Amino acid sequence: MKKIYILLFAVFSVVFVSCRTPNQNDALLQVRIGVILPLSGEYRNQAKAALDGMELAVKECNRKGGIDSRPVQLCIYNSGGNPEKAAAIAREIIEKDNIIALIGGYSSTEALQLKLVAEELGVPYVANMATHESLVQEAEYTFQSSLNDEIQGAALAYYIAYRRKFIKPAVMLNIDKSA
Repeated sequence: MKKIYILLFAVFSVVFVSCRTPNQNDALLQVRIGVILPLSGEYRNQAKAALDGMELAVKECNRKGGIDSRPVQLCIYNSGGNPEKAAAIAREIIEKDNIIALIGGYSSTEALQLKLVAEELGVPYVANMATHESLVQEAEYTFQSSLNDEIQGAALAYYIAYRRKFIKPAVMLNIDKSA
């Protein structure tokens, strides 16, 4: 009977060791980038399109050998479009999941919350879709990859006036939030 217990212990020991989960050293071999997007809710289609582009860029980067011969891994999180949830996710993944940089924040309110976390914890953050002017003001770690609202407005005005030759353009704005 004692031999059976020893045999079972040996078998379970081998199975346990061979079925180990990835440890922290495995994660250190990768360049882990946190992506926080509203993958559900009102902006899910735009977020999915942005994520598709990021995944394509990472695939190409890894095909060429990664960064310093280390593969890049996107760690994708759904904020649901909630700025407070996005900030909580950012804080948790930076502190616990070995994330070295952040990308995301569809709306400016979400991106501004992510900026606060990135600046506090000293982690690079790229606001890839948000356009608020203050995103990169007084920021050491926050970067904006899209044009801000002021530049977009000026570019549209230039296009209307000089390219399309509209002499008297009009702007219509729906301020009815129930519509």
